[in-house]
Amino acid sequence: MDNTLFTSLRKYKTVEGKDPVENFITEAFTWILKNYPEFSSYYLARLSEKLNHNSDFSKHEWDTQVNFNGVFPDLVCKMVGNVAYVFEHKARAHLHPNQLENYRKVAQDKFTQYKIILVSGDVSQHAQNPDLSLCWRDVYRWIEEWMASKKEDNNLDLFIFDSFINLLDNEGLGPVDAITHESILYFLQSRHFLRDVRNLINIVHKTEIVKLNSLTELSDFKLIEQDQWGRIGFGLPSNLWRPGIFIGIMAEWEDHRISPILGDKSPDFVIIISFSQDLHNEYPNDSDFIKLVNELSAVFEKEKNGWKFYNHLNDRKVIEKNKINKWHPLYIRKPMIEVFRGTKTNEDQVKRFMDCANEVLPIVLKSEHFINLRTKYKQ
Repeated sequence: MDNTLFTSLRKYKTVEGKDPVENFITEAFTWILKNYPEFSSYYLARLSEKLNHNSDFSKHEWDTQVNFNGVFPDLVCKMVGNVAYVFEHKARAHLHPNQLENYRKVAQDKFTQYKIILVSGDVSQHAQNPDLSLCWRDVYRWIEEWMASKKEDNNLDLFIFDSFINLLDNEGLGPVDAITHESILYFLQSRHFLRDVRNLINIVHKTEIVKLNSLTELSDFKLIEQDQWGRIGFGLPSNLWRPGIFIGIMAEWEDHRISPILGDKSPDFVIIISFSQDLHNEYPNDSDFIKLVNELSAVFEKEKNGWKFYNHLNDRKVIEKNKINKWHPLYIRKPMIEVFRGTKTNEDQVKRFMDCANEVLPIVLKSEHFINLRTKYKQ
C-alpha cells in the first residue's frame, strides 16, 4: 500500500522461484552511496569506527557484483592505497558454505588491505567470522542519524533516503522495538483480551445478527463476522468494499496506519467506511463522497455522545509520512474503554455493542450520499 520509490520498484516478479530482494536492496543502497558522496563518507566513517580501522576514504569507489574469480561479493568499496571493504548482503537467507572464505582467498591477493563486512537481516545469520557483522537495522539507524544532521540543509532532498528506509521497513529489516517491561507484565492479559473480544463478537453474532441486519435497508448488505487486519467485528460485506462498512473493535492499527484516540491506553470501537482498490483514484473526488464527509463531519463535530469522526485522507501527519491508506478512509470511533465502562457481564457488553450499532450505523446507512456511492459503484 506504500507508494514510495523503492517499495514501488520492489514489486517485480521473482525469478525461478527466488526472491531477489538482496540484490535489489544492494543496488538501491549502492545507488545512494554513489550519488550522495557526503553520506558515503559518513557510512565509511561509521564502518571504520566499528572495525577500529584507520582507512583513507577521501577517494573511494563503489562496485556491485565484482568478479572474484567466479564468486561475486555483493559490494566492494575500493579506497586509497589499494584498501577495500568487501560486503556480503543478506536479507533472509544464510551464507553459503565457505562463502566468506572464498572472498578472502581472492581479496588477500587483490588488495593491500581488506575487510570482510557482513550485513544481514538478523544476528542469527552472522557466521563465518567476518571482520564486521551488522544488521540492516544498524544501517537504518545510521541513515536516520545522518538525515537528522541534515535537516537544516535546504539544498538536500532526503526523499530518496526516506524511500530506502521505508523499503527496509517493508521487508522487515528495519529496527525492532525492544520488549517493554509492560508488555512482559501484561502478555497473558493481552492474550486473554483478544480471546475475550472474539468471544463477545461471537455472542453478538449468535444472538443479535438479525437485529444488526435489520439496520440495513440495502438488500445486498450482509453482516458477517470479521477478524482480519487487526479488526474484530462485522463487515458489510466481507471484502467487496463499494463501499463497505465495518463495526467492531480495532485491536491492532498498524495496517490501517492510524493511532487509537487514547494511544496505547485503549483500543477503539470503530465504524469504518472502506473502498476497494479499483476505486482509490476515483472516490476521493466523487461529489457524493465529499458530501458524505461533510455530512458526517457536521453530525459528529461536537463529539456527539463521545463519538469522533476521523477522515484519514486529511490527516496531515499521515500525509507528510506518505502513509495514506485509501482502503479505509473514514472512521466514526470511540475508545473501547468508554464504550464498555461500567459493564460487568457479557450480556451488558452485548447490549452496549448493540447500542453503538443502533446509534451510529443508521446515520451512515441512511445517508443519501452513502446510498448513491453504493449504487454507482455496485458491481
